[in-house]
Amino acid sequence: MISISNNFSAKLDEVDKFIQINEELLQLGKININRFRTKHDIGIPIGKLYPLVSTSSLFSIVAYEGSFLSVCAEFELCIREMIEKYVDLLSAKCGLFTHMPEVIRNFYPHGCASIMSNITQDKFKHISIDIIINSLISIKKNKSFNLVPEVFSDNERNFKSNLIDEIFSKRIGVKDLWKRISREAEMQNYFPGSSVENVERLSKLKLDDFIQKRNEVIHRGRSYYAPSTGDVKDCIKFFKCIVTCIATILSSSLAAA
Repeated sequence: MISISNNFSAKLDEVDKFIQINEELLQLGKININRFRTKHDIGIPIGKLYPLVSTSSLFSIVAYEGSFLSVCAEFELCIREMIEKYVDLLSAKCGLFTHMPEVIRNFYPHGCASIMSNITQDKFKHISIDIIINSLISIKKNKSFNLVPEVFSDNERNFKSNLIDEIFSKRIGVKDLWKRISREAEMQNYFPGSSVENVERLSKLKLDDFIQKRNEVIHRGRSYYAPSTGDVKDCIKFFKCIVTCIATILSSSLAAA
């Protein structure tokens, strides 16, 4: 679980580097190289940047919107990966389907039915009806079984706080997720000086705000949200914090299972 969190953090570090590169390029592009008597090779790319930057009104907006959407996409992918990994590891630990938590046993057939009814969607290209049917057959036998982990991670809506809580509690049996997140040191450090109750409230509000802004970027109207470099960096920091907390919580849940 921690490896997924670390991989996510590394990906977001690359986005942060991209932002820094863009900021430096923007500053270079503001230099009119014609004012200097230089024949150094560096003058060629700077000379090409200057007219582009001086005439562009959307350079920063495009760069930061793309970065912001990439961070949001990586976050949702990471949440799904952690759910799937949790199910895989718990299955291996339990050995028999009858030993799995009741929440998982009750949800799985319904989740399979939902995936089968939407099997033609692109996100399920790697899954077939036969794979799901064979999995359902395996859980009825008193021996090793094979679950389709995407059954537990599939989402039709964005991962706002209420949906994440619903999936964790009603699909994989991890209760009180946000209460547990609010007790983690990483999240308390993000909101220093706040009570545990307030950390829970603020963390949910902040996640929902970022996801709402993500939707505003994609489904824009005449007036829409345009993220700044500060917004993207804050999003990176906060999503890293959430993922670290969830990875710790899932690891603890596995150890206690």
